[in-house]
Amino acid sequence: MPNLRHDDRLDLSNRLALSIGEAARAVGLSENAFRKALPDIERVYVGKRVLIPVLSLQKWLRESACHDGTRDETLLDELTRNLG
Repeated sequence: MPNLRHDDRLDLSNRLALSIGEAARAVGLSENAFRKALPDIERVYVGKRVLIPVLSLQKWLRESACHDGTRDETLLDELTRNLG
């Protein structure tokens, strides 16, 4: 996972939803890789715009966080640290 410089971190303290690009950046994926995961993530459509609720992103991470077939709580904590 790419390391975000401190100034690259998203301030999500007052955010309810993220764009696809923001959500991808928040979890350290390219936008293309994140789009491949979209069928597994609850999302909201506003016209043609797709929004990812922060709570849905957290839920997806919790359900998907595995390492060698078992949940990796350290990885989960690292991925969700900036999401809530």
